[in-house]
Amino acid sequence: MTDHERWEITVKLVELGFWGTVEPGDPAGDYRDAKTLHDRVAAKLAGDAFVVSTSASSHSSARRVLILHGERI
Repeated sequence: MTDHERWEITVKLVELGFWGTVEPGDPAGDYRDAKTLHDRVAAKLAGDAFVVSTSASSHSSARRVLILHGERI
């Protein structure tokens, strides 16, 4: 992922209210910041919905994020 792509993701997260405009960090590139984002998304979901993050592939550090509703893992 390029710096510009990470910036675009962060801008969208700010627009959606999941990341602060002057908040430090990189939710698209830093594990701890991504975990913070994960927790914020989970907090906004209904009681029977939850967020799951998995590896996108075995050859990449990219993550796939799923929001499940009414299912059990």
